[in-house]
Amino acid sequence: MMMEEERQNQDKERKRREEECREREERYRREMKEQEEQMRDEMRREREMLKDEMNKEKETVKKEKDNQQIEIDRLMNRIENERHYHDNERKRREEKKRLMREKSNMKEK
Repeated sequence: MMMEEERQNQDKERKRREEECREREERYRREMKEQEEQMRDEMRREREMLKDEMNKEKETVKKEKDNQQIEIDRLMNRIENERHYHDNERKRREEKKRLMREKSNMKEK
């Protein structure tokens, strides 16, 4: 009888240890799964942050490019205006010289 009780006690103890082991394993799996989820979330947040930063940088570069193009256009217009002005000035001087020559030629006659 004592043997039987001892065997039953051993069986109970073994079952208890097995149950504890299963609980530890389950707890470990849950913790690992939670850590994995946390890592995924963190990676997702980092990707989003990087994506946002890249978009901001792209927008900044685009604005700078647009501003540079505006400045280029402004300078090109200025150059064109100055070219017109100088052309007109040259024509005016040429016309003035021509008139002076004509006047001079008329006086000589």
